[in-house]
Amino acid sequence: MNPPNPRKTALDILDRYFESGTRLKVLFNEILDSSGLSGLDRRFAFNLVKGTVRYVIRLDFIISSIAKRKLESIDPVILNILRMGIFQLQFMDRVPSYSIVDESVKLAKSKSPYASGFVNAVMRKTSSVDNADIFLEGLLRKKKASKVEVLSIRYSYPGWIIEYWMEHFGREKTIKLCRYLNRTPGFYLRVNKVLAGDDKNIAKRLRSMGAAAVDLKAAGLRDLQKDFTKVFGPIAVSAHRKEDKKFFSQAARIASAHGLEKTKLFLEGLVTLQDISSQMAVRYFLDPRPGEKVLDVCAAPGGKTSFMAELMENEGEIVAVDISDEKLKFLRQNISRMRSGIVKTLRADASRSDFLAGEKYYGYFDRIFVDAPCSALGTISKNPEVKYNKKKEDIERLSGNTLAILSACGPYLKKGGRLVFYTCTLSPVENQQVVENFIENSGDKYIVEKAGCSPVAQGLYGDEPGDRAGNGDKGVDMQLEIMPYYLGSEGGFVSVFKKR
Repeated sequence: MNPPNPRKTALDILDRYFESGTRLKVLFNEILDSSGLSGLDRRFAFNLVKGTVRYVIRLDFIISSIAKRKLESIDPVILNILRMGIFQLQFMDRVPSYSIVDESVKLAKSKSPYASGFVNAVMRKTSSVDNADIFLEGLLRKKKASKVEVLSIRYSYPGWIIEYWMEHFGREKTIKLCRYLNRTPGFYLRVNKVLAGDDKNIAKRLRSMGAAAVDLKAAGLRDLQKDFTKVFGPIAVSAHRKEDKKFFSQAARIASAHGLEKTKLFLEGLVTLQDISSQMAVRYFLDPRPGEKVLDVCAAPGGKTSFMAELMENEGEIVAVDISDEKLKFLRQNISRMRSGIVKTLRADASRSDFLAGEKYYGYFDRIFVDAPCSALGTISKNPEVKYNKKKEDIERLSGNTLAILSACGPYLKKGGRLVFYTCTLSPVENQQVVENFIENSGDKYIVEKAGCSPVAQGLYGDEPGDRAGNGDKGVDMQLEIMPYYLGSEGGFVSVFKKR
């Protein structure tokens, strides 16, 4: 019996994805986990699928240019074989070109013997190119591509995203975003210190999974701490709890998250997958304290909810709300796994006024966290399919929905309470515009909270706090656009409102 073939497994996943639009995570669970591949071959197939999807616009342009045929005229399976093959030639240079061509032709023969010659011709033409980028630029000049088309094809983003980002960020920043979000990402775990305590074996067990040390001794995590302080300045320092010895002291970096759910550490609730940007938003901006009452809106699947409970030392009350019964099921599983004993779950549409029935909750909560539904453009590095399944018209719709959620949450917050608005997208219409509209619509009920600059910060920077903050004694707005190149994290946005 022949051993399982990682390229064939990758092709099966791509065929299903492009035919049905099924999420890659679902397909990996269905196909990759039952493939019988070794760990190394599983990783290869996983990266091959993700990379092919990440660059599909660029790959299709090259295929149509070389083949001189419309993509619609190519059998979908053969098209996916060519996509995979050209991706390997251009981005997986550890594999010899002749081997990539040979394996692509073999796959074509197994699917359609008549198409193997066509695949061989296209692959050999592509493999003969000395420099893939120079070759692509030549094709773009021949096409007389517009500025938007050039970036769209070069980095494989739909034209509307390029236009949108260029309008709001400018061309250079757009290019930087495209490059960083096209990188194969790292993943971060969060260690549940309530359960792990001072368990010295936790770091050893994590390292056995390929994770960096939990105590930030690893160079990359030390750099992360420095970068956080450098980028976020007085906000970082003022948000730093006195009892914390280090920023992100519960973070561990891991090369791949695939299969994490099956590990004992995960099942025991000792770790959970959570990006640095999410950890930052909960720990340093929401900053929940033991004994407080917290409302967590759009809470599923519960990673941030469980972190809130942990930071509160399971003392106080968290009401976690989501609109979906299915998502609430996952939320309950997660908070149970993480032993988050102070969480009450509730199904409700948080965009509707009075979504928490009864008067009990008016002015009840010390803090509210709104993890707003968004276009998720900041997660493209981990979920490349995101950039293809959103449309421009979604932006305004999502922006309006978020504004409705913030407005509906307002009555439940105490005077002097903190309302945190968070998204995982890079979209000014969904982020800054929502903040402006919310402040305007609420009259003088809310302000964007300020972060002061402590004496610690003054010593750290060698500047006067006012010089660094730009607002003298008043500090800086606790409002941040989290670019993926700041911390090597997902992109996102966080703003903190204070109720007057």
